[in-house]
This record gives sequence, structure tokens and C-alpha cells, in this order.
Amino acid sequence: MLHNFTLIHDDIEDKDILRRNRYTVWYLFGIDHAINVGDVLHVLAYKPLIRLKEEGVREGKILEIIDILTDALVKICEGQYLDLEFQKRDKVTRDEYFKMIERKTATLIEASCKSGVTLATDDERIIELFSQFGRNIGIAFQIIDDIIGIWSERTGKPKGSDIRNRKKTLPIILGMERDKEILEIMKKEKVCDDDINHVINILDKYNIKDECLKIAEEYKKKAEDCLKKTGIKNYYTDMLLKISEFIIRRSY
Repeated sequence: MLHNFTLIHDDIEDKDILRRNRYTVWYLFGIDHAINVGDVLHVLAYKPLIRLKEEGVREGKILEIIDILTDALVKICEGQYLDLEFQKRDKVTRDEYFKMIERKTATLIEASCKSGVTLATDDERIIELFSQFGRNIGIAFQIIDDIIGIWSERTGKPKGSDIRNRKKTLPIILGMERDKEILEIMKKEKVCDDDINHVINILDKYNIKDECLKIAEEYKKKAEDCLKKTGIKNYYTDMLLKISEFIIRRSY
């Protein structure tokens, strides 16, 4: 519910009319109602946490998890602010990009891992390792999302939608480091289909997609190393490893 709340508001801010091949909430029902729907999902997400007491979870643990998720949502808003600001700027550095996606995307996955393991143990080392797993796999997830946002048509959004929205994603940042023509296109008030195809051709010329995949693989390995350091090997850690593999290989 928290994730979908962020997506509904993100679609409003990006003015996206499609997500997962369906019309977005704001496009169907208007911005006012979409904000309201997102707010309701945000509030409802805390109800299951409160009901954890009925499952025998002590109140202190419940408050810890509420604190984890609340901190995560603040960071997500910070990341969204940076993402929107980057669209107005001509240049964004790699460091700025990673600072943004660590907040906007990785934070929620980190919080998911951290809240789950906090229910299971008081061991701070284990909690931190699972948190780092979530953070690193979250960064890898966003890099793959950036690749999909330019090269894939299986997202439920038009191909090259990130270019049209002038988003400073990792492929664009790496591309602008090599060819200033991308910057000139991204500075246009309106980016047309020919511009999108031209940017993709430039990115392909410099093998930017493969470079981004390599960086995503590095973060995936960092995540898996954190999981191995926990010393825990069971069905659930195996599933987390399978999820990390899917994140890297997915095309949607």
C-alpha cells in the first residue's frame, strides 16, 4: 500500500497517463481524487502494523517498525524532490543520481527488509546486514528500471518515456558525459519521437546499456554478499537471492 501510494503521487507529478498498461488514477479521476486515494493508502498501510499486537508482537517492536517506515517515507519524499529538481537542471552528477535513487527507490526496499527482520531478531548486526541487502538491491532495481525506461516497451509506458520527460536517469547521465548533443535535446521544451530515437542511437553507440547493466550487477553482488554475511541459509534467504536475480534479469 505504501508503494502504491508513492506511485499514484509519482504519476501525478510526472504527468504519466499510463502505468502497467492501464490509465493512471489521476488521468481517470482527476488530480484531486488521485491525491486523496494516495493519502488513504498511506494511512491504511499502518493498520496492519497496529494489528500486529493481536499476533503477539510486543508494542515496542511495533513502534520500531512504524518508525522505520515513517523514516523511509520522509526519505522517499526527499528523493522525489531531487528527481523533480533534476528535470529542471542541465546536468546531474553520478553522485547526485545515486543520492537520489538511494532515497526514492532503495529506501522502501531497505525498510521492507529491515522491518521484517526486526520482527524476527534483536541482533543489530543481522538487522543491519538485511538492511544493506535491501538498500543495494534497491539501487540495482532502479538502474534496471532506468534501462527499461529507455529501451523496453514492456513497461506499460511508451518507449523512451524517461527521455520525453527529460529525466536524468543513469543512462542519460552517462550518455551526456560522452556526447553533448544529448544535453541539447534534453534542454528542449518539447522532446519529439525523432529526438528520442536519436538519443537512443547515441546511447547505443557508446554501449551505455551494457555499462548500466554492469553497474547494476555490482550492486546486486554487494547485496548478495550482505546476505551471505548473515550466516543464515534457508528457504527464505534462497528466495531473496532468487528475487535479486530476477531484478537484474527482468525486462518489465
